[in-house]
Amino acid sequence: MAHATSEALYRVAGGGPSTTHAQMAVATHGEAVGMSYHPLRQLWRDLLSNRLSATSAVLLPTLLTLLFVAARLLFRALFWLVDRVNERRRGGARTADGRVVFAPFQDASFWEREYDGSPAPYEWYATFRDLRPCLDALAVRARDRVLHVGCGTSSLAADLYHEMGVTRVTNIDVSARALELATAAAASDRRGPAEMDFLLADVRRLQEHEHEPFRRGGAFELAIDKGTLDSLSCDTREGEANVAAALRQLRRGLGAG
Repeated sequence: MAHATSEALYRVAGGGPSTTHAQMAVATHGEAVGMSYHPLRQLWRDLLSNRLSATSAVLLPTLLTLLFVAARLLFRALFWLVDRVNERRRGGARTADGRVVFAPFQDASFWEREYDGSPAPYEWYATFRDLRPCLDALAVRARDRVLHVGCGTSSLAADLYHEMGVTRVTNIDVSARALELATAAAASDRRGPAEMDFLLADVRRLQEHEHEPFRRGGAFELAIDKGTLDSLSCDTREGEANVAAALRQLRRGLGAG
């Protein structure tokens, strides 16, 4: 078989004693060009030769488009799976019309579960060191009354005392479990400020709280929030209203209206 093929190539090249290897190579290439390949195989050969045939010019963008669509579908499937896992792990919630809220940050019950499962001290978004330039720019004084909104298990109040001498800090949160953990941590720190309060309170309704400074307004020189407004905004229906209510209460607490 190999011998017959060689003879055929030899004849195509004008076989004879004067036929050169170069002529045979040209004939072989010509025969190959005339052969029919599978489109994908042809595309591969064209890519290797840096020369696209008409078939490959159509096939290449089609393949790239298909790969792009497949990648998008894959990522969407992965995100969907992550959402299902988080819903199961967090014990998600459902709205009245059946829509699933995968991370109901605005609900106190969510934070009760969160701090039951993660009781260790945690700083949301920023540590005291991160906030220090802002506090210095605001010229915070040791005698200032500070409201820490959504304190969780943060050590910010103790840091304000140790680093800046601030002694009057009121910490509020909607999670009783978080306040329990934070109170225990503060009690174990004997160097902490004496006037440190931990109160169960909703920043949207401070005016309704039994704590007298909340009711009278203008009781604080500084309010610090590291994520509460962000959490309140997660409500798909009442997010903007939640944030607006919280800001009104904070303005009132700071004596700004």
